[in-house]
Amino acid sequence: MAGTLNPKQFSRPTTYHKKLATTAMTVMYTVPASYNSYLHCVHVCNEGTSNVYFTMELVDASPIQTLSIYHSVIIAGKAYLTVDNLHLYLSPGDVIRVQAETANKLSVSLSFDEQYDPNTTHSI
Repeated sequence: MAGTLNPKQFSRPTTYHKKLATTAMTVMYTVPASYNSYLHCVHVCNEGTSNVYFTMELVDASPIQTLSIYHSVIIAGKAYLTVDNLHLYLSPGDVIRVQAETANKLSVSLSFDEQYDPNTTHSI
């Protein structure tokens, strides 16, 4: 018996938002099991009046290694950074972490397209 496919089950746009309340490296996103993710856009807003340094890194699940995406980028007071049209593909278990030099000043939004594949494994 032929069934119909729900395309939303296999591909879903997702956006994650977080205000960085500490100066510690903070997990922003982890790719779910059975999904691959494509990072479309990074938006960082500095709500304070002083410059703040921003760092973003990828923890690759296989092999486990940490890679810098943005390292100590200055976001001017009351300004923002938007990077779109990215070409960053993530596999199950990969993690995006972010860090601000000053707590409670930066808000971060990451937009992904998550693609479901029950047979996916981390690519090497």
